[in-house]
Amino acid sequence: MQRKTRRGLIAAAIAAVAVAGGAVWINKPVGASEGTVAAGNASSWQTNGTVYTLAYANGAVYAGGDFTSVRPSGDAAGTGEEKRAHIAAFDAKTGAVTSFNHTFDERPSVIAAAPDGSRIYVGGAFTTVDGQSHPHLVAFDTATGKLVTDWNVTVDYTVSAIATKGERVYLAGGFGHVDGQPRTRLAAVASGSGRVLDWAPSANDVSYTLSVSAGGTVVYAGGAFTELNGDSTYNKVGALSASSGAGMPFAAASAVPHDSVACTSEVKDSVVSGSSVYFSSEGTGNGCFDGTFAANTSDGSLKWKNACLGATQAIEVLGDWLYKGSHAHDCQKENTNGDPDNYPEQGDHSRHLLAEQLTNGYLGPWYANTDGLPLGPRAMTTDGSSLWVGGDFENVNSKPQQGLAKFSVDPSLIKPGRPVAPVPTSSKPGTVTVSVQAPVDLDDPDLVLRLYRDNGTTPIAQTNVHSLFWKQPTVTFTDSGLTGGSKHTYTADAVERYGSNISPKSPVSASVTVASSGSRYEDSVVSDAPSFYWRLDESAGPLVTDTSGNQTTGTYSSTGVGYGQASALTGDTDTSIRTDGATGNAVTQQLSTPPSAFSMEAWFKTTTKAGGKLIGFGNQKTAASTSFDKMIYMTNTGQLIFGVKTTSNQTLETPHHYNDGRWHQVVATKGASGMALYIDGKVVAQNTASAAPKSYAGYWRVGGDSIGTWPQAPTRNYYGGLIDDVAVYGKALSSARVAAHYAAAR
Repeated sequence: MQRKTRRGLIAAAIAAVAVAGGAVWINKPVGASEGTVAAGNASSWQTNGTVYTLAYANGAVYAGGDFTSVRPSGDAAGTGEEKRAHIAAFDAKTGAVTSFNHTFDERPSVIAAAPDGSRIYVGGAFTTVDGQSHPHLVAFDTATGKLVTDWNVTVDYTVSAIATKGERVYLAGGFGHVDGQPRTRLAAVASGSGRVLDWAPSANDVSYTLSVSAGGTVVYAGGAFTELNGDSTYNKVGALSASSGAGMPFAAASAVPHDSVACTSEVKDSVVSGSSVYFSSEGTGNGCFDGTFAANTSDGSLKWKNACLGATQAIEVLGDWLYKGSHAHDCQKENTNGDPDNYPEQGDHSRHLLAEQLTNGYLGPWYANTDGLPLGPRAMTTDGSSLWVGGDFENVNSKPQQGLAKFSVDPSLIKPGRPVAPVPTSSKPGTVTVSVQAPVDLDDPDLVLRLYRDNGTTPIAQTNVHSLFWKQPTVTFTDSGLTGGSKHTYTADAVERYGSNISPKSPVSASVTVASSGSRYEDSVVSDAPSFYWRLDESAGPLVTDTSGNQTTGTYSSTGVGYGQASALTGDTDTSIRTDGATGNAVTQQLSTPPSAFSMEAWFKTTTKAGGKLIGFGNQKTAASTSFDKMIYMTNTGQLIFGVKTTSNQTLETPHHYNDGRWHQVVATKGASGMALYIDGKVVAQNTASAAPKSYAGYWRVGGDSIGTWPQAPTRNYYGGLIDDVAVYGKALSSARVAAHYAAAR
């Protein structure tokens, strides 16, 4: 992947691709990439403990942390180790450890490079270096690796942040004096002599980060403080004159909320690039600001704010991207920035590395990841071409790499993942419908998905997809012009749309027999324009094909589903599924919000005495939903209940029992005139509840989900029995159309 300025934000909606006797080429990919560093970590040494600070200077990357040794990439802990006590340097090109070797009694909190790279300044809680007294602040010559012994600055307490500009070194920490002169947590010294300068602003708590504007006129501070120079306008972040220390206009401070009993946010890192300064925050409390924001250095105004939840410990600018280390687990709940790639709550699957656009904070096409214990990476730096990341992680992209990682522009490091086996079905004469789920490429989400028939080497079709770790689209290809009764298999692969890396080919699909005649029932359902129509005739999971043409595909659960069961439809060659009443279900892949008018339709056959949900809408994709309605569930006695939440829970109930071991059609509708429940083509219950259903985003689930305390809640939330031909419509079907569907099945 080569660096190039582009966003790579492409709509995920993909139309069905028809295939008739040859390949259909759609936007043949060109040789380019999506602009970030590669998501695969390049070779670099690693540490045996947490890295808390990083800085680049004069061809080397300097790391400070809790480690006591370093070792080559790929070596397990305890092998190939070289001793390094809390500080080490690595060749920026090769990633190998250098001869730089000094001993600190405590880990450094911060390392900062001189503007010309000739020195690094190291601050922290340490009091000795190489056994000699050097409390809290030292400098090293990067050419010789030696301690600069004639630069002695006495600081009486911890140094937590350092920024350099020109001949000045700005300091922040918990100190009260520098070289005996009173300084309240902020100070500046001369880079050459170490002389304490007149710059003497004050903070009422610690600063974790300092940055200086490109022109050298403004110093930006961020941390735990709620005042600078006694001014509470500067809450956790502020701007100070680089010459006098006086406060400067900084309206962007509004991005960080003031402390409350339930919520505190602190600024953890900052970086200046061009005419902007960028900040990261860590929040404590549910929903507290954990994200990033940018300000204009010209006037201190807020440029943008990204409110992804999950403490952001470190940031760095490289090229056109702001890289961040965090444990971002939810980029939708608190975000109002309009980014369509903002992802919903991920639970334990948070992302520890992300990239954001410098212009607006939108998420970039970069999803490298580390583990975290539990936080994300604590430090970042760059040599101008590669990104270096330090933290408490032990794995990068699920491969062992402890404490330190390097990400370069090598395009070979990450390729698209292998697609799962395509799922072919055939219900129309001479036609096969093939569903293929797009794989994920961690630094190129824009892919070209390609389909092959019968182990061919030339694609018979391809289409563009925008595939993300949390939203992998499933594309439905239509292969037509085939001979009825013939058998075929399919494979798929993916190539980067703006690169050249190609995934491995998928496993071979199950064999499908091309239909020689059509389905009356399918034609009847499709004529009413369902939002999705699942025939449930797959021979295996995980994909559920949508026959409506709307690409509302689904995913089967990994357990609890039996395939290839007898059809509910007379004279139809399709099959059904069996769910086990415990875990078996199918769920739509994409988040949606149903319209106020809708219909649900399904066929079922069971003898269960434990009830369960046949179909319903809920706010969770795999976990038990906490918001749920628009559902049909069976009671322990075999009655069916249709439930919708409006201003209250509205229900309809069948007067008879249907756990009789026979196939039945059930249809439930909700419209402006009320609710209706049908069994086998006939209305059995209805009301005039005209209030609109509660609106929320979620997923349609077939076979099981929460039922809670709704009337006659059964023993089980999950239905056990056969299910066939499920459809959902964005309107209330008329009684005539419900009857027509039933007639077409018999």
